[in-house]
Amino acid sequence: VPFHDPKAIDLCFDYLNKYPADLIAKEYVINEYASVLFDAGLYRDAVAVLNEILVSGDATKGSTGITTEAGSRISEYTTDALSLKYKSLNLLAKETGSRNYTLQAIETGKLLTSILDRNRMEMSEDESRTNLSDNSRVFYTSLIENYCSLYLSSEDKGYIENAFEFSEKSKMSGFLAATRQMNATNFSI
Repeated sequence: VPFHDPKAIDLCFDYLNKYPADLIAKEYVINEYASVLFDAGLYRDAVAVLNEILVSGDATKGSTGITTEAGSRISEYTTDALSLKYKSLNLLAKETGSRNYTLQAIETGKLLTSILDRNRMEMSEDESRTNLSDNSRVFYTSLIENYCSLYLSSEDKGYIENAFEFSEKSKMSGFLAATRQMNATNFSI
């Protein structure tokens, strides 16, 4: 579906209104629409649209509606939506200088890294785990930058401690990925 065509977007949303139970289509369409908004520089609108699929009314799952408990299945669309929301919030923080956007980005990034880490641990293929580790390290680095920017503006030691915590998690993630890669290489010889 060419999401840059307003008629196609209208048709997709008409379909979703007609078939609200088609959650897979809803996640796909909203992600694609949010991507178009992001590409157009409409970051606030992208975040608002993404919140439609990220926030649910189920209070047992927290404010995002997403549970990070082991055994729960999170769709690829959800991780894509969180990733796009995180990037949008970071760009809004840079544009506006608002700490609020940085704090929202941190919460989104923490949720995203916990999901990526859990998914990596549950994967059976080493190559898939390695790729996922590479992706999560990018978010760890960005979270460290978020915390450092908050520390520089407030000199609150809690922010620098959080940056250190994520630097340690990032190192651990990289170490685990390298260890798995070495084990895979040793067993394939």
